[in-house]
Amino acid sequence: MTHFYNRLPFPPDSRMTGIWSNSWVDDPMGDEVAIGHLISFPDNQDAGLESDFLSSHMPFNVGGFSGVYPDGSPWMFILQKAPADVSKRLMREEDPYWLMRDSLQRAMRFNHEARIVDELTWTRGKLEFAYALEGINTDDIADWTITDLIRGLLTECCYVELSDIVDRHATGCAFPGIEHDCAADVFTDVFARWGVGLLRRPEPQDNYVGAWYSIEDLQAMPRPELEATAKECGIRVRCRNSKKHRSRKRLIALIIKAPKKQNESE
Repeated sequence: MTHFYNRLPFPPDSRMTGIWSNSWVDDPMGDEVAIGHLISFPDNQDAGLESDFLSSHMPFNVGGFSGVYPDGSPWMFILQKAPADVSKRLMREEDPYWLMRDSLQRAMRFNHEARIVDELTWTRGKLEFAYALEGINTDDIADWTITDLIRGLLTECCYVELSDIVDRHATGCAFPGIEHDCAADVFTDVFARWGVGLLRRPEPQDNYVGAWYSIEDLQAMPRPELEATAKECGIRVRCRNSKKHRSRKRLIALIIKAPKKQNESE
């Protein structure tokens, strides 16, 4: 599960049908904060159309995704970011998220049937912590902007490993070794490939190496044995860019998800 799906109240079998990321986001100005809102729509509205319309009226919009609940009801999750002091500077409001909440409320005046279901907020520290929970060294994302951090978490929703995005960010290519029209930007690469249906949900768990191991067994392995197991699964022990060793937690997560070799699955 991804960071967003873990934190939002999606019923099982909810489905994402669209995703977007804005290319015109303002350059960072000092400390920034981010906010996300889950919005539901009535059954007779289209999630994609309503997402496009509402987001076009929100100047702090960074990106988001939309979809349907199991009963077919549409929803969207929209993300915004702004300088941490902008509400105070412009509106004398102490709450750093006030202006972005107001932006959403103004946009929703164009759709009186839309409803706010949930809200999430982040500082830069909270976003970095989301990456750390995936075993990623925060030194590797120290030069990322708030927008980059949000877009990275959005790529997770497209069935791409967050660690791969971090490793490949410097090169600008999300899919090395795969013939594609590279956008020279890892985030755009992922969104474009998902948009044409080339990124799919992973296969069932029993087709993965994790079917042969328990997390407890992996946790009990000495570091050299754990690294050897990772290498057998085709997993790099060191991060590509920083050349630092991956954490035990990250190696275990990658081993559990690693596809079996062909001769093992036959």
